[in-house]
Amino acid sequence: MAAVVLAGIASAGAVPAAEAQDQVRRVGGIELPLGAQDNLIQLRERWSRWEAAFDQGQGHVAEQSVEVLLETARNLGFERLPDLSIAASARAVEAAHRGQFERAELALNSAEKFDPGRPETAFASAVVHRAAGRSWAALTASFGGYLRAWRLPTERRVMWLNVEFVVLASLLLAGALFLALQMATKGGSLFADVVKRWVRWLPSALAYPLAALCLLWPLALPQGLLWLAVYWSVLLWGYGSASERVVLVILWLLLGVSPLLLEGQRARLGVALSPPARALDQLTAGRLYGELFSDLGGLPSLFPEEPAVEHLLGDLHRRLGYWPAARSLYEQLDEGDSGFPAVQINLGVFHFQQEKYSDAVRYFQRASQADPQNAKAFFNLSQAYSEEYHFSESSAALSRAQDLDRRQVGRWLAEAEQGQVRSTDEGIGRAPEIRDQLVALQRSDTLASRLSAARRWLTLALAGGVFLAALALHLLRRRFGYASPSLSDVGGGWADRVVRFLVPGFFSAEVGYGLRAYLTLLVPTTLVMIPLSRYFAYPVPFGVDPGRQLVWTLCVAGWVVFYGLRLAMEVRNPA
Repeated sequence: MAAVVLAGIASAGAVPAAEAQDQVRRVGGIELPLGAQDNLIQLRERWSRWEAAFDQGQGHVAEQSVEVLLETARNLGFERLPDLSIAASARAVEAAHRGQFERAELALNSAEKFDPGRPETAFASAVVHRAAGRSWAALTASFGGYLRAWRLPTERRVMWLNVEFVVLASLLLAGALFLALQMATKGGSLFADVVKRWVRWLPSALAYPLAALCLLWPLALPQGLLWLAVYWSVLLWGYGSASERVVLVILWLLLGVSPLLLEGQRARLGVALSPPARALDQLTAGRLYGELFSDLGGLPSLFPEEPAVEHLLGDLHRRLGYWPAARSLYEQLDEGDSGFPAVQINLGVFHFQQEKYSDAVRYFQRASQADPQNAKAFFNLSQAYSEEYHFSESSAALSRAQDLDRRQVGRWLAEAEQGQVRSTDEGIGRAPEIRDQLVALQRSDTLASRLSAARRWLTLALAGGVFLAALALHLLRRRFGYASPSLSDVGGGWADRVVRFLVPGFFSAEVGYGLRAYLTLLVPTTLVMIPLSRYFAYPVPFGVDPGRQLVWTLCVAGWVVFYGLRLAMEVRNPA
């Protein structure tokens, strides 16, 4: 497991002999200086030490290795190591299956330190609790894992898409069951009317089979069940009450817009799981994973000469300690937009570190003029003035910075050594802007996309055609009359009460309460779709299997509550 999750980091850190003299290696468009490469190699080596300490049960040594690994990541400008967190969680699961619960807890503690709040840690903890016989703790940990996942942008987007998908599937399934109830309660009348038409010209022995054929012929078509449901909804329109017709119209519209909704979901999923979008989310959160540099390296080819991309990559190179690439990108941006203070601040930081204090003063002055409310620009200006022995100007700039943000400036003064300046990560903060451009790129107006959109809109036109067909058939049939549905004696016998209790919405369908019947069906269909969503919904990119215990527990509890309420209502209202 560790070899897999560290493969990207190891390959990024490996320095071929032919490149050693250049001291810079390009990984997916990101230039890594020798120091960054060394830190990446150290991550691999120190992870091996953690694994050795874990296998030998040396908890203290493993904890020390975690701190060293995090310090190495901070040297690269990152705070979290998600790959190592997932790998440690996997080791916890393996230890729990072997009954080594102390080692499992050690691995879980390490996983939490590598990347605090990661859902995989909670899911692994649930496995450990379950192996130890602590079922309630396992359920609580699983629930906490899903809450953690909701706080992560990529996982939250995919989970939200799954919520939309389950809701749409539940609405459609409830619609199919509603049509089945309509046919169960009114199908006899429909069949009788069809037989009546055939009996006029044919003997009864032929009329009944032909009537059945008239009702079932759509099954011979591709996707026959779907066309059968649409066909039945048209035939049953004239037999329904006003509220039942409202439900049918809603179902036709829902069926018409479903392809549009699904296509939109697939497009959003493609963006959410694309390597650049994933890299942007992880970089913003300070997470270093194996393919980060390769994933980010594709941005310049997608958006050539895009200021937001250049700004972000400039900040990344600065974090990695490779100022030549960062300075080049910053200067390109500074030429294009002379009033961009974040770029000027970082250029000033570069010149300050080179002890070119007059150039640093010039850039900090430009930044403070471009953004008079930027406390960091004035603070850095005061530090640069101080290095040039312009103490009165330094004091004035520091006073201005304190007026703008006294608490932040006080923290900078307490943390900083004499003469230290502060860079800014506003380029990395432009990740949402770049992500919006990824979405726009996905929706680019090409001929193929226009043709695809036209095909999708045909389904909505088809829904309108179904409504017109049902209305026209009703107007033609109305003058011949409709056979009345034969209602059962509701509440008159134990069989009716059993059916009413077991079949949600049956009673409402019999008496023509369409909306009530549909909403009653929506609850059990949702309880069915939630556990089944594992097989057809979008997979959430979890590094540890969350299991299904929590989902099944909640669904079983939902069924118990649902039928418990139905039983209580039946007892209170037996008639």
